[in-house]
Parts: sequence; C-alpha cells; structure tokens
Amino acid sequence: MFKYAVFGLFAWLGYGFVAQNQAMQDLRYSMAIIKNSNIKETTELVLFKDTHPIRYTDRDLDCLARNIFFEAGTEDTIGKYAVAQVTINRVNTGRWGHSICGVVYSPDQFSWTKDSELASIKLASDNWYESRAVAQAVLSQGFRIKTLKKALYYHADYTTPPWRDNDQQIGKIGRHIFYTKAK
Repeated sequence: MFKYAVFGLFAWLGYGFVAQNQAMQDLRYSMAIIKNSNIKETTELVLFKDTHPIRYTDRDLDCLARNIFFEAGTEDTIGKYAVAQVTINRVNTGRWGHSICGVVYSPDQFSWTKDSELASIKLASDNWYESRAVAQAVLSQGFRIKTLKKALYYHADYTTPPWRDNDQQIGKIGRHIFYTKAK
C-alpha cells in the first residue's frame, strides 16, 4: 500500500487571530513524501503558489473551510490542503459547478452536505480554525499541492466506492486516496 511521512514545521499555535500569517509562511517550507506503490517511486509532495488566482466570495471561503473541516478535520495540515486542492480542481473543470460553494454542494459529492444543519452550524475548535486558515491560504495566497494538480476524486481508505479506478490512483495522504478519474 501507500506509506507517507510528513516533514516540516507547522506553526499552528494560535489558530484564528494569532499567527495565521506566520503559519502560512511556515507551510511554504513544509513537505511530505509519498510512497506510491502503483508507480514504484517516491514523490515529493510540496506546497507551491499557483499563479492563477481563483475568484471567491466570503461565502466561498466559508464553504471551502467547512468542506475541509468535515472531510479532513482530523487530518494533519497537508491532508487539509489535499481536500482543498480537489475542491479547487473541481471548480477549475466546471463539471461540478463554477464556484466553490457550487462544487461543495453539488449533489452526492461530499457526504457531510446531506446534513443541512452542518452548512450553518457555528464551529469553534482548533480543527475548525486550522481548516479556515488552510482555506484562506489556498484562496488568498494560491497554495496548492504539486502532486495533486490533476486530482478530482478521493475517498477514505476504509471505504471502497464503486467509482474508484485503481489505474487512476495518484497517491494517498493521511486517510484519503486520490484519483485523477473515476469509472
């Protein structure tokens, strides 16, 4: 299977008001290594800045932060970036919607959206503040994961969805397995 280790400094000390910019600066130096058994090679997983900014509203920021929180809230920071990356990649294709909220709330794409209360519940935890900081970094500073440039699908490693296509698998980060295409 896949093995991965994260190396780097994550300065998520204050979440919210304290050190958000410093945390995002520190992420520039973070990296991970993924061992992908399908292609028999080790790949660097590096955050980089996309030069093509995405248009977003405050509501889009909240939608992305909620998607990160409910899909990867207990994952480490790079796992949160990975979920954000797939969401942004889907916006860029236009197949699931042309806005972040359109993609997040596209029917049957993210299981948490089936519970309408989660769309507006007030959140306040360390994982929420980190999810929000990641969403802000992805949208305002263009942080992306190089290895996941073409990732459009993912699922938790404890599920086997019928759409998965192992030939299109590009990596695993935390508990999520990523794909470029589905069946």
